[in-house]
Amino acid sequence: MNGIVRRIVTSQSAQGKAVISSDAPVPTVFAIDGGPTLIEIWKTDAASSQLRSDAEEPAAGPLSLSPPKLGNVFRIAEIPPDDPGRSAEEGRAIFEQMGNAHAATGGDAHDAMMHRTPTLDYGIVLDGEITLVVDTGEVTLKAGDVVVQRGANHAWSNRSGKVCRMAFVMMDAVYPPQ
Repeated sequence: MNGIVRRIVTSQSAQGKAVISSDAPVPTVFAIDGGPTLIEIWKTDAASSQLRSDAEEPAAGPLSLSPPKLGNVFRIAEIPPDDPGRSAEEGRAIFEQMGNAHAATGGDAHDAMMHRTPTLDYGIVLDGEITLVVDTGEVTLKAGDVVVQRGANHAWSNRSGKVCRMAFVMMDAVYPPQ
């Protein structure tokens, strides 16, 4: 995996005609030390804010694991094989680099990458294999498998020895009342 993804964006001209407004490699890529490479495809801060043709680059700006309030983010993550010696502190440092240190919930090396975000996520395995770990179990996914992740505490464990590439659409949500 090389972090290069071609992105084609459509919009409307001033005359109301559909146009290809961009056809280029995704400009916003974050390589997390010891963690995944996150390729920011698109991000909005409200339900329909990016339909105008004059919008700025929506995926620019600081990295945040979670989407903006009331918004969403579409990204590709290239998840490297697990580091079996990773400590909980190193896991928290990875989430800090992703702009969401508070998301980390891991307590020891076994669950150093456990985290929770107030989001509804659709995750699609594009290439490779990954294990979704939750508090009470785990399931291994392969290319073509899809996860609907509803704010649960979880981790992605890559035990395959090869990079796993996943597409994620994350939408802001609220946790149910406790």
